Parts: sequence; structure tokens; C-alpha cells
Amino acid sequence: MTVFERWYKFFLISIAIVCIFGIPIVASAESLSTQSYQVQADVVPGAAVVLQNNTISLATTDNQQYLYGVAVQGSDVVVNVSSGTTKYPIVTSGQARVAASDINGEIQVGDQLAASPIAGAVMKATQSSRVVGTAAQSFSATQKDQPNQQRSLKATDGSTKTVNIRLISLVVSVADFQPSVAAVPAVLLPLQQVLNGASGHTVTTERTILVTLVLLVALIIALVILYSSASSSIRSIGRNPTAKNAIFLSLLQVVGMIAVIFLIAFGMIKLIIRG
Repeated sequence: MTVFERWYKFFLISIAIVCIFGIPIVASAESLSTQSYQVQADVVPGAAVVLQNNTISLATTDNQQYLYGVAVQGSDVVVNVSSGTTKYPIVTSGQARVAASDINGEIQVGDQLAASPIAGAVMKATQSSRVVGTAAQSFSATQKDQPNQQRSLKATDGSTKTVNIRLISLVVSVADFQPSVAAVPAVLLPLQQVLNGASGHTVTTERTILVTLVLLVALIIALVILYSSASSSIRSIGRNPTAKNAIFLSLLQVVGMIAVIFLIAFGMIKLIIRG
């Protein structure tokens, strides 16, 4: 083998080594690159964050279109954003733990998670929005495996709602979300808008239909009671014209019964839309 052939063989082997080992090293370095962003002081591990105007800050429903990732203690798939001498690991793709709330109800594995009115916390996505990722762990206020933090939120009707918050696992993948739910029948749209305003969040089609059924049942029961009472009163007056006072008191009792029926119905509706 000539000297030229030896050098040529050595050159080919060197290129192969660079291709096998060099590319993964470069890719790893890029995934752990440090980028100079300003970071707000209230960004803490477990918070969903946005990148807006070269600044990392807590995500809310007002800035959800700029969702960037989740701040963590440490991860294999992170971008280390720095502010002075402090580095903030941000997961932009991969597994992380995030502060989740039950504003839109219980969270199940596979649910899409969006920014919430509570800065840094996420909630189940129920309408078209930007999402930070997919839940890899369920969350219910009744679960006792770890404590919940509680916050109070005001609904659009002025009422106060207690919200539970807990760290759960998710797969970070920022994307646009379109819910695949059945369309609300046009006749139920006004009712759904009223329920949305009363609850402070979007009420699903299924819950709107359930509320409609509760109202219909209450109305039917009330009409049956009222019709039976009115018929009985008319017959009583025909037989005994002097029994008007007793009949009047009987009608007042019927009105009271109907009021109780609708109070029970409204209580059931409140439980249904609480979500």
C-alpha cells in the first residue's frame, strides 16, 4: 500500500468518525443552548411561560398566543435562558411538570392544556386556543396523593370560585388546539351563552343539553301540578261557591310547591355547570 493510499484511507475513516459522533454532539449542544432573554422575577419552576418582546414571563389567557414552554428545575431537553448570572431551564419539547388548575374541570391523561387566568398555571383546553402540551397525568381535587393549593377567582357574574392547583406531568408541545366537540344546536345557543356567563367558563354542549333536560322536567312537573290544582279548584267552586278562601289557600300552597321544584332544579343546574 502506497503512502497516498494510506493517507486516503485515514481521511475516509476520519470523516466517518465525525459523521457518527460529531452530529449528535452538535445537536445536543444546540438543544441545551443558552439564549439571552430577559426573565421576569416571578417565573418559577412549574410555571407555563411565554416569550414576548424577547422577555420570558408567566403565561395567562391574555398572552397565550406567545406560549413558549414550561420552567423547570432541570431537564434533558431544555433551553437555558439567562438573565445576568441566573439561568432558567425552559422545556420547549419533552416531559415536564407544570402547575395545573381545575378551572375547566378535572384533567384526564391526554387532555390538551392551555394557559389559564392564573398566571403560570394551566387548565384543560375546552375551546380554540394555543396549548402548551398534553397532560400525562390526571388531576382531580378529590385525589389525596398530594396536597392541592387553592386560589379564589371571580366569575363574570361577580361570584367567587375556589380553584385547586397541583403540579402534574405533561408532554410539552406548543400548538394550536381546536376542540372536536359536537356543535351546539342553534336553539340552545342563547342558553349556553347565559350558562357561560354564569359559570365564568365555557359550558360544553353535553352540559348545556343536560341543563335543558332539567329545566324541561321541572317545567313539566310544575305544569302538571298547576293543572291538577286548577281543575280541582274549579270543580270545588262549582259544588260549593263558599269555599273560595280554602281554594285560594290551596293555590298558594301549589305556588309554593312549584317554587321549591324550580329551586331544586336551579341547584342541580349549578352543580352541572360547575365543571
